[in-house]
Amino acid sequence: MLALASAHDLTALIEHSDTFDALKEALGAAANEMGFQFYALMRHPRSIDTKVSPIRIHNYPYEWQEIYDRRRLGLCDPIHRASQHVADGFRWRDARKVVPFRDDDERMIEEARVHGIDDGITVAVNVPGEAPGSVTFATLVGRPFPDQMLLYALSIGALAYQRARIIAGIARPPRKRLVTNRHAEVLKWMGCNKTDSETGSILKISAATVTRHVRDIFERFDVDKRTALPLRAVYEGILCFEDFFG
Repeated sequence: MLALASAHDLTALIEHSDTFDALKEALGAAANEMGFQFYALMRHPRSIDTKVSPIRIHNYPYEWQEIYDRRRLGLCDPIHRASQHVADGFRWRDARKVVPFRDDDERMIEEARVHGIDDGITVAVNVPGEAPGSVTFATLVGRPFPDQMLLYALSIGALAYQRARIIAGIARPPRKRLVTNRHAEVLKWMGCNKTDSETGSILKISAATVTRHVRDIFERFDVDKRTALPLRAVYEGILCFEDFFG
């Protein structure tokens, strides 16, 4: 069982990592302490990207890494797909309960086992406005899975990914609030495809007042297209997608 003092040490090691090499060393120490043989921290690649994901730290066997990259398995990885539909983390054996598995997904899991990668736990990271990511701890074929370490893996994984975002310059410091509460309400209904007149009726203000708020939001966001405003509100953390589709 991981001692509390060891957990504190691992947390400090991750929080003080200021380079990816340092973070890699910290993840290796964390995996070893918890009883895992592999770790992987990834910002998932997307089909529209032409370059390798800028965040990728792992110690998977070289042969598996070469196959994974050459066949672009990151674009169809079932574990990646499942991680986009959970709020925290999951055992790989439970991924089929989250997303349907195809025959090629099953073959990919079996091929990973051929290269020594057995079972794992994946911590999902889904930040609005960013490509999804994850942190995984996995076991070598033939080694027991440390079930008692799941809570530690979830906490350490989330902490490590946030540290990676900071190192990569993705995580931004909080900024001064750009809009008022009324602006946020207008943005919400704009994202729901309401006209200024319809928004005014919902908020019990005139359409002219809504239009004035929209002009003000344009200036504060420094954008020139109406369709960009709701997305910018999500990016800035003012609204979330559920405000529009919930």
